[in-house]
Amino acid sequence: MKDKMNKKEQTIYCVIVVIVLILLAFGDQIFMKFIPQQDNPNDKIFGGSDRLSVEVDNPYFNKIRLEDILIKYENHESFILIILRNNCYMCDVLLKNGEPFFKDASKKIYYIDSDNYSEDNETLIKFKQIDNRIYKYIDLTPLSINFEKGSVVDILVGAEKKERIEEFLTK
Repeated sequence: MKDKMNKKEQTIYCVIVVIVLILLAFGDQIFMKFIPQQDNPNDKIFGGSDRLSVEVDNPYFNKIRLEDILIKYENHESFILIILRNNCYMCDVLLKNGEPFFKDASKKIYYIDSDNYSEDNETLIKFKQIDNRIYKYIDLTPLSINFEKGSVVDILVGAEKKERIEEFLTK
């Protein structure tokens, strides 16, 4: 009888160990099924987070809304748009490397914070349709777009060498 109890106790012990291991491995997913989920307003197309908005401390940069960029595009204006996001190392590199050339830019420079626009935002959808390159690279930051009279004449993806930045800004 004592052996049977030991076998029974061993089986119970093994079952408990297996249950504990399963809970340790998958517990968060199991319990999250029972907790109501709310949409996170910070989940944006560009990998948003709960952080401050991008602010560029440069007199040659003008913050703008994407809606206003579309109006400028539709009015065939010439300008440069730089899409940035906070905590973006490559954005910082672009701003540092381009610093000597921003004052000599051939067009007014605008910037937007990419985290302000969700994937299903109508304005973003329209903006992506302007040019295949915008559609292709919209998720990458920094993304610099040179507009000339209603056309995209050049695009920089990421932080380029100083010579390339200078060429881009003076087109």
